[in-house]
Amino acid sequence: MKKMMLLLIAVCLILSGCSAKTKPASSEKADDPGTANTETTLTDISCLYYPGADPDPILSRNLTNRKLLDAVYLPLVTFDETLDITGGCAESYKAEGDTLRFSLDTNRKFSDGSALTGEAVAACFNRAMKDETSPYHAQLQNVESVTAAGNFVTVTLKEQAPGAVYTCCIPVAKQGKDGKFLGCGNYFIGRKNGMNVLLPSKYAKPEPTIDVIYLQEPKETSELTGMFNSGVLDVLPTDLLEDNTFSASRNYDIASCLQNRMLYLGVNDGGNLSSAALRRAFSMLIPRDDIVKNVLMGLGKATARPFYPAWNALPEESLTYEEEKIVKAFVGAGWKDAGGKLMKADGQKIRLSLLIEESDPAAADAAERIKAAATARGITVTVETEPHQAFDRRLLRGDFDLFLRWQDLPLDLDPGALFCSDGTQNYGGVKSASLDRAYADWRRGSTDAKTFCDVFAAEMPLIPVAFSAQTVYLTKGLRHDMKMSYLCPLGNLAEWQAN
Repeated sequence: MKKMMLLLIAVCLILSGCSAKTKPASSEKADDPGTANTETTLTDISCLYYPGADPDPILSRNLTNRKLLDAVYLPLVTFDETLDITGGCAESYKAEGDTLRFSLDTNRKFSDGSALTGEAVAACFNRAMKDETSPYHAQLQNVESVTAAGNFVTVTLKEQAPGAVYTCCIPVAKQGKDGKFLGCGNYFIGRKNGMNVLLPSKYAKPEPTIDVIYLQEPKETSELTGMFNSGVLDVLPTDLLEDNTFSASRNYDIASCLQNRMLYLGVNDGGNLSSAALRRAFSMLIPRDDIVKNVLMGLGKATARPFYPAWNALPEESLTYEEEKIVKAFVGAGWKDAGGKLMKADGQKIRLSLLIEESDPAAADAAERIKAAATARGITVTVETEPHQAFDRRLLRGDFDLFLRWQDLPLDLDPGALFCSDGTQNYGGVKSASLDRAYADWRRGSTDAKTFCDVFAAEMPLIPVAFSAQTVYLTKGLRHDMKMSYLCPLGNLAEWQAN
């Protein structure tokens, strides 16, 4: 099995010299001897932090800081891995056509004790919308305007969109008198022992269980695995590791959260899979479970649906098919079965090219498994590897039968660019009037996601394979409920505890 390279270290927490101490039982539990001494808290936790990054969380493009500082700058809305809205500065919201109306949580306060207001929230939106350098600028492209009145915020969209509320997951911050930005989270940025730290806010909701989080400059990326093995790092979040076997001396747990990153097969409408029936049949032979287990190392989930998180939005469907059913699907699409080997109706052999980019070892490994599954059924698949620029040029020319690549889907869950007839990333030129209509109806809200996906499955303009997951490696003894989303793989930092 080919090992996957280390693609991204998104954010790392260094727990140096951590100690656990008994947390005094709350007054509600003081009379219960069974719980009085069981709650613990962590102290002296050090986190990787880039001190030179822009202090305005709306403008800071540093991914490490953005995820860590959710503990300071609570977003307007937050959501978990099932896309359920779980909290944030907004107490509730209502979608009405092209308008989203948010009611703010009046119990939230900024770290200086001042009230959370709609005007402060609207100012964050407007900064992100006006400044193209903001990491939140792109996700707000569908926002026409944001207005505020007291504890209410109204977001008006350019067009109605079913996933628009998720694009409103931006941090809430206001500039204080000293020029520094204040948040409504469980922590505020301060100093202790001569170092920059995150300290619990006396206005926190709820009270954090971690006393002090020291902010330290990061080490070199190449050192991080060794730091985890040696015990310097106690929490290591990462997308994909070259090798997920750590030192036997380390006693650690593994948790993961699903992302919006999809591995899929693009299909050329002018090639040997030009009919929807053939594309559906080819989708059935993809060894998705094998790819998830042995290519993604279990850090993902198989899917035949085109948007995140497909496995939660709709009832689970079987993605593994018996041999007889696969062959029957190809025969029904017009090919012939010759003793378990498939061929065209005129008896010619079936040959397909599968294009991958040379800098993507995960795609290369998955391609070989797809090739093996096709070869077993008499279909010749030639895997062709190209450098990045040549790969892109061939996509634009349509010089392929299939291509395998990753796609990050946007926050509003809109996969239109991939498969609409005029989609910017529909490189195979697959056209379907019924799919275009279903997509338009879904975006307008006149049809539900299941209806839309049923039409997608009938036309199959591309072949989804799997979504990836982000992994968090934890020192044994650290505990968190892991209610994570791909926006915040560490979940709620204020709820971390020690066993």
